[in-house]
Amino acid sequence: MPISTISPYLNMSSWALLYPNMSITGAPWEENSTFGFGTTPTPRYYPYPGYEHPDTAEVTIKIVVYSLLLLMALVGNSTVIFIVSLNKTMWTPTNFYIMNLAVADLLIALFCMWIHLVQSMIPNWIFGDFMCRFNNFIQGVSVACSILTMTVIAMDRFYAIIFPLKARVTDTNAAVVITFVWIAAIAANVPLLVWCFESWPDYHSHRQAYTMFLFVVIYTIPILVMTGAYVMIGKKLWNKKTPGITIMSMESVQAKIKKKVRIIKV
Repeated sequence: MPISTISPYLNMSSWALLYPNMSITGAPWEENSTFGFGTTPTPRYYPYPGYEHPDTAEVTIKIVVYSLLLLMALVGNSTVIFIVSLNKTMWTPTNFYIMNLAVADLLIALFCMWIHLVQSMIPNWIFGDFMCRFNNFIQGVSVACSILTMTVIAMDRFYAIIFPLKARVTDTNAAVVITFVWIAAIAANVPLLVWCFESWPDYHSHRQAYTMFLFVVIYTIPILVMTGAYVMIGKKLWNKKTPGITIMSMESVQAKIKKKVRIIKV
């Protein structure tokens, strides 16, 4: 049974968008539209029941905070991308991973943050069906890409510190890893691009399965890998003796040997 296309977000419209047979004031669908599995309804966008318009102070605070965060995200991530891209001496696998992290964060700033600002002030979804899907998709991809990239950075540092004499990752290998990260992030979030609101044939069980899949693959496994890598790195650095201490201990041993030799000679 195919999955129906439903929009917009659940928290932006009334339940009538999900249940058109409900009795509410005003028709939630445009005239001559149909609803059912395999069809694409044309929704009208209403505030969800109980919605209260935010007061002026709340709106002002949100505008200021979102604007500052958006500005910092744009400037900071763009600077990282600009510096690494133009400075060839910084073309290392680790810096490529950091630049990839900046790209993922920049996508959220460009496509999501300003939409959330408007959403917090206007009860109706005004950006259309495509942006409803695309906004969800970009958020999911960016978050997944950021987490997977941080996992790759942790593993890169792990091999560099735990196995310093082994062959290092080349720029080509880093490009392959980054490509795989984006493919995995996009593949995991394809349903968010296809359907604005998840409406599976068996809604509860399928939605729970998909949510559990994201939780395990995008969050649990990367967190466990990063935790294990950094714990091993910490133990390695903690148990490693510094060169200065080693030299001092060797000098003290040599001094003791010289004293013994003098005593024997006497």
